[in-house]
Amino acid sequence: MLDLSALRRSRRNLYDTGALSVVDVTREDLGGDVPVSTTAPPKPAEDAENSKPVRINVSVREVQPLQLRYGGSYDTERGAGGLFDISSHNVLGKARVVGLRSRYDRQLHEARLYLSQPALRYWPIKLTGTLFYREERNPLTEITNPFNVDRRGASLQGETELGDSYVWSYGFRYERARTFDPAPGGLLDRTLTVSPLTSTFTRDVRDEAFDASTGSFMSQAFAYSPGWLGSDVAFLKYFGQYFHYIPLQAPRRKPFTNEILRPRVVYATGIRIGLAHGAVGLIPESERFFAGGSTTLRGFCAATTVSFSIGARASDTAASTSASGRHSNPSIHLC
Repeated sequence: MLDLSALRRSRRNLYDTGALSVVDVTREDLGGDVPVSTTAPPKPAEDAENSKPVRINVSVREVQPLQLRYGGSYDTERGAGGLFDISSHNVLGKARVVGLRSRYDRQLHEARLYLSQPALRYWPIKLTGTLFYREERNPLTEITNPFNVDRRGASLQGETELGDSYVWSYGFRYERARTFDPAPGGLLDRTLTVSPLTSTFTRDVRDEAFDASTGSFMSQAFAYSPGWLGSDVAFLKYFGQYFHYIPLQAPRRKPFTNEILRPRVVYATGIRIGLAHGAVGLIPESERFFAGGSTTLRGFCAATTVSFSIGARASDTAASTSASGRHSNPSIHLC
């Protein structure tokens, strides 16, 4: 018996590999031209009358082997910036992807070389290995001194889907992080090794990941960096976040085409909380929580709302909430 839901799952699984740009599945009614098997067990008379032999035809098209993506951005906080990504697909078969991704603006300079193996039927785990170099620039503000963080290292991350809306990500990162004051004669200049084991549980039921009009997003991230894995300072971190999107207008139907238009005015609210505890001494500066800016507390400039301590000095806590009404057009953030 033909199972249409199984066909849909198979089509989606082929798309999820990232190796194919087109997957077309069609049915062909064979009528009575197919010879009857003499070895197969006989079917009940009712099933025999209602069943028809069909042929399933699957046509696929591979994605372009070499892809180049680039883009630009501008806001009053980070200034002008650019994105660049070049990738080679289906390297050595198995739908593997090798690529180089970079980003540059006033506060962030980053380059990543990555190798990704998508989940396949015989290997249900998506794996991504990365070599990275990252420079974070935090300028002088009215209430904070400037400080920079330079990071270089490698990471390996696995990802497993747990149902339609849940994803479990886990991995390991080895990183050398230098935190320093860029001012001449600055007192802060410290280089440390961090090597956290990471685990993140995510639930995503938004209608669109980058322009949501309804639904919610939740993630719970844990990191443990023990000394026996090479970390100079052992610490434990937790970062949780939740976002909810409420449409302020009903969906509309486009005239003539009957296309459903999603709500464009949305009330978005979110909460984030970060907790950290160091086994000996303070949390490494590069692993502390900071808030402020266009993505956290819009009433404050970036990194001007620092974390506050609870209990012992080796503990660190930060929390932020935000709520806003938005229209799905680009906006300018003024800090």
